[in-house]
Amino acid sequence: MFQNLFTSDLGFGGRSWVALGFWVAGLLVGIYLYQAWREINPVRGKFFKRTGLGLAILSAVGIVVLLFRVIGIPVASMPVWSYLVMLVTLGYISYATWWATQRLPSLTAASRDQRRLPTQAGQTGRNSARTYNAPANAKPAKTAVPTTTPAPRPVATTSRRESRRDRKKKQR
Repeated sequence: MFQNLFTSDLGFGGRSWVALGFWVAGLLVGIYLYQAWREINPVRGKFFKRTGLGLAILSAVGIVVLLFRVIGIPVASMPVWSYLVMLVTLGYISYATWWATQRLPSLTAASRDQRRLPTQAGQTGRNSARTYNAPANAKPAKTAVPTTTPAPRPVATTSRRESRRDRKKKQR
């Protein structure tokens, strides 16, 4: 049984064609997940990107092992290498499946909840600006409140630059 694993003159048989089909499909799926898969949730997106990269790398290694077998390199064309790469690939796929069913839902829910929480004063959120708060014992600053508002200029007499400056002042 183990004698066939370490012989290098078996050629490219039926099992090799099945393994080649498996690894070509794995390479295509890995490239798709790494390059073209788009996800709204950043945690899930990172998972699919990393899973695709790992699957593409393992499938490429499997294809290279089969290429060594076709070329007939003595030590590298032993069937044991194909079986080891296939075992590692299946282990990686099963681990990624377990991760996707067991851990990923809780992580995506936590990520979704974290993005929905309003940021507290002094903290920075994902899309919020940094705010600086005064110490608790500081007195509030006195601001001068204008008693009368200035009369607006007629629209036709202002230049574009002055109008823009006035709009910016109103927004402050």
